[in-house]
Amino acid sequence: MGIRFMRTFLLLVLFTGIALTLTGQTPPVARFTATTANTSSPGESVRIDILRWSTDMERENFFTAITTGDTAVAPVLQRAASVGYVWTSESAGYSLKYAYRIAAADGSERIILVTDRALGAFEPQR
Repeated sequence: MGIRFMRTFLLLVLFTGIALTLTGQTPPVARFTATTANTSSPGESVRIDILRWSTDMERENFFTAITTGDTAVAPVLQRAASVGYVWTSESAGYSLKYAYRIAAADGSERIILVTDRALGAFEPQR
């Protein structure tokens, strides 16, 4: 029974890896669920899928843009690759442009997320 279970488990892992490779999807490195509060529609479910954590270089780029001023932030956001998604019931979702975590001394973590607009949002070129 132990060998049969192990063989089935290994096949399942193999097929999961093949399916993810074929679909081009990367499993999230972190997934969070939450409920909205202090919004126009409180109590809505939110799911956050982080595909990868932002690098220290990306952190420096965002920090420099934010401290430079409002006009410097938009170009950095537009150039940034997506590092994950926020899914809500009210929109197609939001592409995360920055996801950074900082470990605290007490073992907890602070997670900072940045997004620029909802997926499918359209702003004409000027």
